Amino acid sequence: MKMKLIIIRKKRTTATYSSGLPILFACLLQSGAAAAKDQAPKQQAAEDFVVPTGVVISGSRSVRPLKDTTTAVEMISRREIVNSGAETVADLLEERTGLELTRSYRGAGLRLQGLDEKHVLILMDGERTGGRIGGTLDLSRIPLNSVERVELVKGPSSALYGSDAMGGVVNIITRNARVPRRTQWRVQLGTGGLMDFNASYGAQSNPWASMTTVGWHRAAPYDLNPQDEATTGSGHVMGHVFNRTAYRPNDKLSYVLRTSYLQRDQKGVDANDAGAVFDRRNLTETASFAVEPSYRIDDLHQVKLTTSFRYFRDQYVSDQRNSSALDSGQNTEEKLMQMSAQWTGGFTQQHRYTLGGEGFFEDLQTERLLDGQKDRYRTAIFLQDEWKPFGTGEDAFRLVLGYRWDADSQFGDQHSPKVAVRYMPLESLKLRGSFGRGFRSPDFKELFLLFENPGAGYMVEGAPDLAPERSSSVNLSFEWAVHRRIWWFVNLFHNEIDNLINTTQVANTPAGATKRYTYHNIDTARTQGVETRTRLRLAQSVTLEAGYTLTNARDLTRDRVLSGRARHRATFDLRYRYRPWKVRFTTRGALVGDRPFFVQESEETTRRYVAPSHALVDLRIAKKLNAKFRLFAGIENVLNAGDPTYLPIQPLTWSAGLAGQM
Repeated sequence: MKMKLIIIRKKRTTATYSSGLPILFACLLQSGAAAAKDQAPKQQAAEDFVVPTGVVISGSRSVRPLKDTTTAVEMISRREIVNSGAETVADLLEERTGLELTRSYRGAGLRLQGLDEKHVLILMDGERTGGRIGGTLDLSRIPLNSVERVELVKGPSSALYGSDAMGGVVNIITRNARVPRRTQWRVQLGTGGLMDFNASYGAQSNPWASMTTVGWHRAAPYDLNPQDEATTGSGHVMGHVFNRTAYRPNDKLSYVLRTSYLQRDQKGVDANDAGAVFDRRNLTETASFAVEPSYRIDDLHQVKLTTSFRYFRDQYVSDQRNSSALDSGQNTEEKLMQMSAQWTGGFTQQHRYTLGGEGFFEDLQTERLLDGQKDRYRTAIFLQDEWKPFGTGEDAFRLVLGYRWDADSQFGDQHSPKVAVRYMPLESLKLRGSFGRGFRSPDFKELFLLFENPGAGYMVEGAPDLAPERSSSVNLSFEWAVHRRIWWFVNLFHNEIDNLINTTQVANTPAGATKRYTYHNIDTARTQGVETRTRLRLAQSVTLEAGYTLTNARDLTRDRVLSGRARHRATFDLRYRYRPWKVRFTTRGALVGDRPFFVQESEETTRRYVAPSHALVDLRIAKKLNAKFRLFAGIENVLNAGDPTYLPIQPLTWSAGLAGQM
């Protein structure tokens, strides 16, 4: 099949470091302004309050105040997103407590509670996103300038969301216009060929509200091993546009329309053990459309309908230098259509029900499938009851019972129950517990893959009779607002996973013939541990959020620890605000312990390698010039951590920029 994508050869560039940006970074500290007026006591008291607040959707599929959720939900607000300086969802989540970001040829994936990237469901405004490669949805291709907040639910959520939610859910909520007219923009330059521009325009005039965001981002390849021709990280150019338009003709009825398009062009260089060098190019495109009408019957009852369509295309070309013997190319197209209906309400004040149904249709076309094209459909019904057993005036105890039934055209029925409780012995203390079953349905490549590598002497075939992977999980947590300046959260988790899909060699392969591999439900695993986070107002202008996660993850089939998981991981986020100069300083980081990896050297031999502990530290400073302009600068990966094999991350990078609004 002839590819439309064409490799353009040019001299490879790698990250270099400029001495001008550190000077600009230091100059920010010298640009003092007139002393700010003293804050009113009431306003100062509000700023001292460090307990998380806001509204969330993910824990119950309906809007709730964060403080009232029965299931623990973590929220990253728009203010936190802006102050972090992150450009993509991957950057934002890299140094959060309880999360582990992984980087590979598949992109930046996310692990929760020790479970793989394929066991974490990524949603955009409550809808599934397409484009997983090898089970990983690349979070580095989701820009943040169109994001209002990010919600995280850790632990199984299949009772509400179905397949892939074994480890948890990340729900990315997009921005909406809230003022009559506002334009915002941001320009950033940095070392390593970094260039970034994004802008947004929002307008509101009842009954209409609309926001459009656009962005363009560029970065050069980087190389952590100069001794070979290969690059460690690909260079890329990414552009995107997003629009969210809402129409609200009255207090009960509303319509929301969302459209987006993103294109990312990645280029890099690969090399094999025989000395062959390859120019690699990977062009991905994502387009989406969604319409969401909703009707609020009264204060308790609401009906919402959603229809969405997502298109993902991945074009990959590997061009061998000075030869065409090992050239390869692949074109993958995925279409995902979703329809859902949901009713939220209650017949009494003690019960709040969520009842709904969903339908999915997925189509995949790629040369690696047995017939080149496959499709599947899935329908589901879900029900959840949030019950106050001791009456409407007593909010100390809540019980949630949930159940979901999925019917898939490939593997049949799947049942996902869940039980959750919340007890508040004090207004400042919340105790939560939950048990749930989760599952992940096999993807198209596991079911229908046909891939042959004659040079290496093997081929991999899909297995249409695969069953879903399943999990049983328990989470116990407490949340304590010790003081308006001190907040503390602890969560214990335990996950049992079975029917894990892995490759096995087909028996009775003749000697000298191509080795054949296929997929089977053969593996079992267990992950358990504890996660703790605390948020402190250390002084009037100093806030610290710190966390620690202990994870014990074991491969029960092979009686060893799971590959790539760190047992110990600590995070911190320290923020200082100097009011007279209108300057904010932020440093955040993660301290990650040793990580074991297992390399299969032959059918009989497996080598264990331990990647040493490392620290990721970022610095950022922002200076408010006036009501319209803000200057900022930052250093990513201050300690220059990285390894070409086991930690392929961007080296130390300086950047600075200007942001404005009108």
